[in-house]
Amino acid sequence: MASQINSKRLSKMAVISFVLSLFTLLPVIGLILLPIIAVLIVVSFISLKKNPELTGAKFIIGSMILCILGILVSFYMVSHPTTLYKIFVRSTQDMIDQSPESRDALMKQAREMEGGEEIIKESTLSDGTVDTKKLFTSIANSQIKDFEKITEDGQKMREKRKESQKYFGLAEKYVKEGKYELALKQYDANLELYPEWELLYEERAKIYAKLENYTAAVNDLSRALEFYDKQLVEGTEKHSDTEINSLKSGKISPLIKLGDIYCKIGDYNKAVDNYSKSIDLGGNYAWTYFLRGLTYRKSGDLEKTKQDWQKAVTLGLKPKDFKEFIPDKDGKNDEGVTIRYYTNGNMKAEGHFLGNKIDGYYKWYNEDGTLSTEGNYENGKKEGLFKHYNKNGVVYKEHHYRNDVKID
Repeated sequence: MASQINSKRLSKMAVISFVLSLFTLLPVIGLILLPIIAVLIVVSFISLKKNPELTGAKFIIGSMILCILGILVSFYMVSHPTTLYKIFVRSTQDMIDQSPESRDALMKQAREMEGGEEIIKESTLSDGTVDTKKLFTSIANSQIKDFEKITEDGQKMREKRKESQKYFGLAEKYVKEGKYELALKQYDANLELYPEWELLYEERAKIYAKLENYTAAVNDLSRALEFYDKQLVEGTEKHSDTEINSLKSGKISPLIKLGDIYCKIGDYNKAVDNYSKSIDLGGNYAWTYFLRGLTYRKSGDLEKTKQDWQKAVTLGLKPKDFKEFIPDKDGKNDEGVTIRYYTNGNMKAEGHFLGNKIDGYYKWYNEDGTLSTEGNYENGKKEGLFKHYNKNGVVYKEHHYRNDVKID
């Protein structure tokens, strides 16, 4: 038995994997070598199983333990970058010599730092010479403090973003549930974290509009525009051309929302002004032209309505899309009156909808604005008397319906 044990050869691959595993304890380098070492361990293990003349199981076990320790060390260093930075600085400290080149380079670096003159003064000996190693140590300590502050600030920012995302998620949940007051509280809390984030004001304005608190909605949208303008005033000193264009594009949405609110409360001049500003910024959207045209129509300027709606058609809006929805005051978002229009500005049809179905009295008009047909619907089906009019507004035929079936 002893002769058989003595005749076994130590697996070179197992030894190599063990030696390389020692390097896994080094940060970064260990992670780079880890895949290679893992392959060596697996191959060594298979070789030992297949070849009874080889030995080295202890080396393989040792390699695995070292790899696990190496992974833990690397994860610790990644999660504690300040420690890694300190190790790097301290390891280079002994490499500094007293040569004039090293001294001059460190003196230049110190002078460019905040408080650098004080560091040079502390590193100057009584005979007027500068202790290069002491100077390097002082610079390194100062940089470590700066790095710790950057790391700490970064951690605070991550926690802040995480908290903000939580508020966003809750606000979205409450809006879906129709709990608008609770959603407002989430945006209030989010604005305490980011008081100059224009998107938060836009989103909160949507909720105020749902609650018909139009004054608060206008105030929030105006604040959002102020923050966009504030960044634009800073100009190219802080922003690239791409960022400036993005800021200009960002103003389009709150301008359109302001137009919607002013149109809803009957301030048509301000509505047109905001729609026009959004178009001037590049918001040449077909729907924006439709909205401005609709505002002109409500203010009585049918000629400008035609011009805007013709522009909307050239931008891709289909005639069937020329419609507005007026929700019931106490109803759901899918309950209210829908009004359809011809592209010449005249009304095409109007009636009450519930969900996606006509529910209630409905009227159709000719392109010249005269009444064409009227009748009642229940749950999307004709129910009762329907009247048809000629060009002179006189009824020329009538039909009764029951459950969408004509009965006379």
